[in-house]
Amino acid sequence: MVKTFEEYVKEAKKQTDPSRNRDIDTIDSSSNAAINLANDTYNKSIEDTTSAYEDEYQKNAVQKLINEKQIAERNANLGLTDSGLNRTQQTAVQLGYANQKGNIDIAKRNALDNLSSNLAAYVTEINNERESNKLSVNQYYDQQNNTIATTMYNSDVNAEGTKPKVAYGAGGTSTGGYIVSSPTGTLSRDYKGSLKDNGVSTVYSYNGDGSIKKVTYTDSNSGISVSFDGGINPYTGKMHDDVRAEDGSYDSSKAFDNGYQPNNYKGTSLVLEENKAFSINGQKQKVFKLKDKEKYYVWDGAYNEYFEVKKVNLGNGTYKWEEI
Repeated sequence: MVKTFEEYVKEAKKQTDPSRNRDIDTIDSSSNAAINLANDTYNKSIEDTTSAYEDEYQKNAVQKLINEKQIAERNANLGLTDSGLNRTQQTAVQLGYANQKGNIDIAKRNALDNLSSNLAAYVTEINNERESNKLSVNQYYDQQNNTIATTMYNSDVNAEGTKPKVAYGAGGTSTGGYIVSSPTGTLSRDYKGSLKDNGVSTVYSYNGDGSIKKVTYTDSNSGISVSFDGGINPYTGKMHDDVRAEDGSYDSSKAFDNGYQPNNYKGTSLVLEENKAFSINGQKQKVFKLKDKEKYYVWDGAYNEYFEVKKVNLGNGTYKWEEI
């Protein structure tokens, strides 16, 4: 019996989830071990740094005593044991000691702060790598599940000796197939009318700047959904050069609302000449005019390209569009 694709995915998950979980656990164990080692190293460094600065404090204290003794001996030799000069000198010694202690305090604090900052940065790096590795693992097993589910689905369909029973123009292709037949493949352009007319919904998700991030197509007949990044033609799986920035990345400002059809022809803007004027696969397409030039184009999503058309005057104020 042929089931829905989601049911096949659930069956595939039962096969792959143990391996997925083992891989995730391995990533967590490795990351936790690295963080524990970093914490141990940090704590040892704290002890060593604190001990090193304790030596500096002791040296400063010893130097203070030496300075006081030297002043006392010098003043005694000069008969200035209880003079104002002696008190001034003692104050200078105390001030020198306090200044040096302050310098040691600052150096110690900076050293400890650097250790803490380095630890935090390293732990963040480890956790970012952990999440990146988990994402890769999940993407791998999601792909595996879709592949396994597709295989099981096709196997059951072949076993029953049937094809999807969906009419052309009412959700199906001219061969009786689905418009969306795989969660990893492209859409079929072999249909009549619009996607909405054929029971295929389109859902857009957006980036923070308002540009299209991803487009998801869900076929109510097959029960299968497939997603494409912004700028990707769902019928070809490719991005047109005229929606790319200079560096080759996707530039949403160069596309119409569907996200993948260029609003320009080789860099020159296109303006709407006539709506629903040229028929492709039973669906009326718009005719666009090249800005500032008498050239006209119609978009064919199946080929991810514009083709040139011309206006033919039929007389009596009527005309038609023909491909050149």
